[in-house]
Amino acid sequence: TLDAAYCFRNVQDNCCL
Repeated sequence: TLDAAYCFRNVQDNCCL
């Protein structure tokens, strides 16, 4: 799983969305 910080950096990958 990806961390929240990493997720913010990779928001384009829709990691968090």
